[in-house]
Amino acid sequence: MLPGRFVALHTLDSDSLHLAQRFAGDKAGRFVGDEIDGPEGLPIIPQASSVLIGKIREKYEIESNAVVIIDALTASVMRTPQEPLVYFQRAYHAIGNKLADND
Repeated sequence: MLPGRFVALHTLDSDSLHLAQRFAGDKAGRFVGDEIDGPEGLPIIPQASSVLIGKIREKYEIESNAVVIIDALTASVMRTPQEPLVYFQRAYHAIGNKLADND
């Protein structure tokens, strides 16, 4: 990821668990032909709930990780998202229970 390059950030929900598992698996199986070409030739996954197209502004290497600053250019909602999908303690979870209002 270099400054000036374009990226597509997809959001996933409980209905797209299969995508999270696919992209966490073997690299050879990540892009299997169901994606479409988006702006700047970026792969767009139509089964995701939304996608943000951005341009990398800066990248900071921190130990074995990186922090990437992106300028958002466009955002598209492909479908109404269901419960948010999160990865926590080596497992996928759906968030749906409201704990309290912020009074």
